[in-house]
Amino acid sequence: MKELYRYLRLTVLFAKKDIKGMLSYRYSFLINCISQALDYSMTFLLTFLGTLTGVGGGLLRDMMAGVPPYIFVKHVYACASVAGAISCVWIYRAFGQIPAMIIASALVILIRTLAAHYRWNLPHIRL
Repeated sequence: MKELYRYLRLTVLFAKKDIKGMLSYRYSFLINCISQALDYSMTFLLTFLGTLTGVGGGLLRDMMAGVPPYIFVKHVYACASVAGAISCVWIYRAFGQIPAMIIASALVILIRTLAAHYRWNLPHIRL
């Protein structure tokens, strides 16, 4: 029982650190890309880059650690990243840099927390 409790505590700790690292790196990169984009028609490209940055770091980390990548185990991870990137791009254009980073980060944290609490997952194809 003690081992299970320790394992769960470490899992929660790693999840919190993963969220903080993903958010800080992704949004600093995405804000730089948005500030360089002169055209408002680049929303898809900016969303793609933000999602790729947010998911790619975790994918690389998991592959180097020799564990199954989290994006292939929990599909909500990528959906939260897409929602955060889209909201960051739109909010940046309407309200500026700081509100975009704060609101997009809060959205991703909210989605991932609710997904973990309610055990949300995307539908699987049954063969």
